[in-house]
Amino acid sequence: MYLDLIIKHAMKYYPISFIIAIAILFVGQTNAEDSPTYYPTEYPTYADTTYMPTYEEDATDVVFCLTKQDCTTAANELGLPLTVGNFPTKGCFKKKEMAFYSKGTEDKMSTVDLPGDQLQRVYCNNKSLIQNDEPQVREPTITWVHGTSPIDDDVYGAVIIGAGWAGISAALTLLDKGISSILVLEASDHVGGRSKSVNSDGSINVADMAGTSSNVPHDIGSEWLYRGNVMEQYLKQNGLLEGVDLYTDEDGEGGADETNYYMQSVNAKGRTNTQLMREGIVSQRRVFWDDFLDYKKDGQSYYDAAEEYKSEYLTNNKDIQFMNMMATMSEIYYHGELKELVKWYKAKYDSSDSTHYMSYKGVGYGNVAAKAANPIRSKIKLNSKVVEVNSSLGSKQYQTVKYVDENGDMKLVKAKTVLVTVSLGVLKAGTINFIPKLPSRKQDSIDNMGFGLANKCAMEWENEDAIVWPNDVSKTWFHLVTPQTETSGKWTHFSNPSSFKGKPVLTAWNSASDSKEMKSQTDEEILDDIMQNLRAMFPTITRPDKVIISRWGEDENVRGTYSFHKLGRDFDDDSYYLGQTIGKQVWFAGEATASNMYATTVGAWETGEKAAKEMAREILDRRVLRASNTSQPRYDAGTSREDSAALLTSSSYVSSCHLLSYVLVAGVVIGCF
Repeated sequence: MYLDLIIKHAMKYYPISFIIAIAILFVGQTNAEDSPTYYPTEYPTYADTTYMPTYEEDATDVVFCLTKQDCTTAANELGLPLTVGNFPTKGCFKKKEMAFYSKGTEDKMSTVDLPGDQLQRVYCNNKSLIQNDEPQVREPTITWVHGTSPIDDDVYGAVIIGAGWAGISAALTLLDKGISSILVLEASDHVGGRSKSVNSDGSINVADMAGTSSNVPHDIGSEWLYRGNVMEQYLKQNGLLEGVDLYTDEDGEGGADETNYYMQSVNAKGRTNTQLMREGIVSQRRVFWDDFLDYKKDGQSYYDAAEEYKSEYLTNNKDIQFMNMMATMSEIYYHGELKELVKWYKAKYDSSDSTHYMSYKGVGYGNVAAKAANPIRSKIKLNSKVVEVNSSLGSKQYQTVKYVDENGDMKLVKAKTVLVTVSLGVLKAGTINFIPKLPSRKQDSIDNMGFGLANKCAMEWENEDAIVWPNDVSKTWFHLVTPQTETSGKWTHFSNPSSFKGKPVLTAWNSASDSKEMKSQTDEEILDDIMQNLRAMFPTITRPDKVIISRWGEDENVRGTYSFHKLGRDFDDDSYYLGQTIGKQVWFAGEATASNMYATTVGAWETGEKAAKEMAREILDRRVLRASNTSQPRYDAGTSREDSAALLTSSSYVSSCHLLSYVLVAGVVIGCF
């Protein structure tokens, strides 16, 4: 009677307050009922078979998986391979990264089963799976619960595939966001990817070598860092550019003023002569190269456009050969073959983008990469080749990543988010099996984007007297203009970093089809070809004391060098689709996903950072969702103080709703009297 009176009085005099109070109470109660159930994380020892975990739901919902069908379902959801065993105990078990089904007859674990601290029962959370009316035996130390699991300690927040600049950037960003549950799987024996410093002592990408004044690195991958971006800023702020000249433009990247050209000609007797071209002639011939770049024909490759331009405008054989030499420089610059390079994408002969040379004595781009990775070094596994990424397990709580470790053993790990940063060449090769298959548009980009090849031969002499070439900082490149078209790009381009390294060093470059031909040659045969061209320019040059040759096309962990604009493709569209995330589960990053910053370490860094920020938001959103509506929210390892505060705020939401509704109702009741 009193309740009816209170309700009538409230609806008559305080209708709005009363309705709000009831609504808040309803919302809070609904969220409380929908909140996830949290199971205990601390269990007694394995031997304590009398212990029964206390669940907020009916305990009979959680039983052992007993049939092979149930065990198969559980194993699939856990992403584990299933093996049929014949242990005395019947049921489904997990040991490390394997699931076992046994047809045994015993209910309790037997001493002749696998050791109890390694073998664990697998639960099923479904009443219909109970095989009889007798209570099922339950062991206390269960890691996995089929169907409803809490936040699992052995599920990584993020697994990153590849420890190049994209992977390093992503891992550092995740760590900065408070995500410490990270695993980086790198297929090679070093971090840094295509930034690869081969040091004086033969080591590759060693953090301590960046800052060792006596070390002379040979960077057979990337050598220059673009200025004015977040990557440069990070490296500066963290003292990773010590020893790099940050204040002058003498970066050795090969502008016209830094280059000497040597023209070869064949006389009437068939003898080849080589002469240094005068600056005036070089300037004159650069004019028709600039004219060629404006000779636009949509739908033409560099090759077709160059052939057409030469037939229309060039009659002198020396002009034609100079044009051929410039064209092969474009192959080196863009790493693609002339017949595939898009003509209308202008080459930058005079580089207008300011860069830092990173291969100074005591530095080395690869060494800097290794040093940048120091904060995450404990999270990186080298010689770990990923062979499968499975995101189809029926639950978006985790994905599985399968890889072969340094011992040749197959391993499987679970992750809430996965980032793929491998090269486009590896994706093209299909050595990583994606389950389910990649979206058709992404696969189309992988199959048809341009991915090029360039190689270097770094040569070092011990004696300073070996320098017989112009050796000042103003002349850091030499180009040989050969009389035959087919030899225009075969080891005819040389950089001269001697002044940067403090000892005699030259690096020979080639690209595209010439790089592919290297596969059939030994190092000595390659050096013979190089020395023939060097002697044409510098007759008294001696054979180098140390030679380091890159073979990027033969490296199965890279399978090329960098992406390029390919004839018949829209690079920006391809790059966009390649970088698209799959269902907030699997992300992609790397230079080929960087659109206008493709083929650069900066592009790799920026895409890795972007992906990591998105992954961090996804991981933290899941934490908030799991922690909401619980009086004692759980946090994954690595949660920052700010994240914890956010979780606490979310978890107190229901209590706040209840309290506010009670205050309003109380006010209405008091008003009734």
